[in-house]
Amino acid sequence: MLKAIGRMSNQLLEECNAIKELLANGTQLAAGQLTLSWPICFQQLYRWLSCASQSCQRQNTRNTTMFELKNLYHFTQLLCLPRIMSEGIKGGEVPVLDRPYNRRPKAVNLTRNPDPKAQGIWNVGPTDKSRVRFLVDLPADEIIRFKEACRQHKIRASWIKILAPGGEHFDWFFYDDVIPVERIRRIDVALEHGGPLEMIQGHALDSLIEIVEAEVKEKLRFGIDRDGGEIIGMASHEDSWLLDGPELRRAPPTCNLRERLSLTTGVPGCQSSYS
Repeated sequence: MLKAIGRMSNQLLEECNAIKELLANGTQLAAGQLTLSWPICFQQLYRWLSCASQSCQRQNTRNTTMFELKNLYHFTQLLCLPRIMSEGIKGGEVPVLDRPYNRRPKAVNLTRNPDPKAQGIWNVGPTDKSRVRFLVDLPADEIIRFKEACRQHKIRASWIKILAPGGEHFDWFFYDDVIPVERIRRIDVALEHGGPLEMIQGHALDSLIEIVEAEVKEKLRFGIDRDGGEIIGMASHEDSWLLDGPELRRAPPTCNLRERLSLTTGVPGCQSSYS
């Protein structure tokens, strides 16, 4: 772009010198001769500057997109932790309003927003779906933007306004395949109901998985509703601390996971994370 401006400047300077030389020799110039090439020069310069500006804008958009997609998160409930660490992150439902569960497209829900408090629209049911956060590493060209999913599945604009009244959907993405465990870069868990997320790894993670598996086996059972969706029921009259969702009318039983992990691993706590 600077070279183009330089060429324009040289051309204008040469033309000025030529006009000065003609005038010095007493040559009469018509008005058209004096103004013909200047507008052309400025038009060409404007065209070059516009093209350069659009090119820079497209490049900045690409760079911003790549930067924004470096950190993508998947939130889920605590009882899904053992299965995910064994089978990977499998697809949930794409929020298409007018289809039953078994006919809704399936994909892994992802977000750029690491704040569990921002997951309210997805955090429904008997379990807290913001209690576990996975940071995943995925190729940018395999990630589906929410607006692309809207076009593909004909998601209505009126439904989007209900889902994301504050424009939250600009942070939403989908992945239409299983995310393998190898793609999970970090795991954060709220060891207390309503508590902050904390990074967990190594022996502490293995012990937490065993604790959750034992609770599921003892207290919970799973079934399929008439639309094909998975439902959670109680295996006995006892409540489970895994049923900690916002739809429950009572506080879940307390379970001091931090204390239980410290007893099994010797680790007094986990590294604090974003809460």
